[in-house]
Amino acid sequence: VNLGGTFLVTSAAQIEQGTMTVSGGTNQLGSTLTIAASAGSTGAVDITAGELVATNGANGGVIGVGNDGTATNGFGVGTMTVSNGTVLSCSILLGSTVGGQGQLTVQTNGLVELDCNNAMLVANDVTVDGGDVEILNGQIFCGKSHPGAMTMSNGTANSQITYVGYDSQGTLTMLAGQMTISSLLDIGFA
Repeated sequence: VNLGGTFLVTSAAQIEQGTMTVSGGTNQLGSTLTIAASAGSTGAVDITAGELVATNGANGGVIGVGNDGTATNGFGVGTMTVSNGTVLSCSILLGSTVGGQGQLTVQTNGLVELDCNNAMLVANDVTVDGGDVEILNGQIFCGKSHPGAMTMSNGTANSQITYVGYDSQGTLTMLAGQMTISSLLDIGFA
């Protein structure tokens, strides 16, 4: 738990069983953060204030939840909840195509900003409930090779391309909020 100040990890970080809570300050990761990559592992990342920054590394910084930092490997179950805080990265990958599960919830005053060329958010489910998801030069995949769902109950989501159910079934629910797509929205892409 970081309540303030700066926490710096100069290389990759991994959490197999447990919760990482960012309650203040700046948490700078040198490359990849993986949470719950192994079969049977569960993990959570909760950002309730402050910043979680993963923008360095060969791929620009990757946060992997329920996988090993790739969307094609890992069998864990993980969640990421952002409220009153900020996550800055190049890619956030929740779950995997081989059985890992991951869910992202962005609540009031939460900001998830992926800022690099080919930025990518991959998740089984994404819920935007009063927060903001900004991926201006990249893609959102809600479900990639498995069913996926995206729920907008308030807040904003901006991306270049959004797939809901890529190579599978997808459900997009718009209750409130604003979604801006600059290029393509595809639901149930096959």
